[in-house]
Amino acid sequence: MEENLHTIGEVAKKAQISTRTLRHYEKLGLIRPDYIGGNSYRYYEEETILRLTIIKYFKIIGFSLEEIKSQMDEPDIVEMIRSFDKILKSNEKEIDEIFLRQEIVRDWRRLLEESQFLINNKVDTVSLKFLPGKRLISYPIDFDFEYKSAILDIEFSNFIEQSNNKISGPVMFYFTNIEGRFRIEESKSTIRAKYIQKALKEIKEEAVFDFNLGLYASIYHYGSHNKLDESYKKLFDWQKESGYKFVGPVIERFILDYWSS
Repeated sequence: MEENLHTIGEVAKKAQISTRTLRHYEKLGLIRPDYIGGNSYRYYEEETILRLTIIKYFKIIGFSLEEIKSQMDEPDIVEMIRSFDKILKSNEKEIDEIFLRQEIVRDWRRLLEESQFLINNKVDTVSLKFLPGKRLISYPIDFDFEYKSAILDIEFSNFIEQSNNKISGPVMFYFTNIEGRFRIEESKSTIRAKYIQKALKEIKEEAVFDFNLGLYASIYHYGSHNKLDESYKKLFDWQKESGYKFVGPVIERFILDYWSS
């Protein structure tokens, strides 16, 4: 009889699992020793090892250990179909999450590539850009020009979690008027603004921000956020020289910021 029995160590090695896992399976009733010898040594027959093959396969598919035990004890085709449907639904959710994660990674990568290009080429002149309209998620803030705490705003992060949404791409601040934004910073006051960003899921109506398509004057700012006024002055000088007139809002879009660094 001993020739047909295997120790727990031999079974673990053959099945490529730990002895701890085998004991856990025993505790759940998935397997049981076929013979217990002196000093409570456990021995298993070949049939029990084959049972481990079934357990491993069901685990790969996505069955829980409880579901595996249920099916191995009392096979039920109808219940197994229900279990497969449950796994398929779970897989679909996981696939959706992976696609969202892929989009976030791509957006971050594009930002870092843009940063690298700007650092290497020092693009700091005003340009005109036609930007398409897009729907973003927004969150109102009282902005006091403390950029680090604003960009890493915990309340916005909590708001996104509570909205069951995910964000991607650059952080952006929206101000209703460029002259107002510039003037209030000079006076060291607080200005009402919006934290806006790309959302990957459907946005609740009260949090929707519609970025309008149109022609925008754009400039890249290098250096400290405390010296943003230098880039704003360049914009105002360009406006006088070009004959264009600023109308509507101003948006600050952060490329290489506290998130990156």
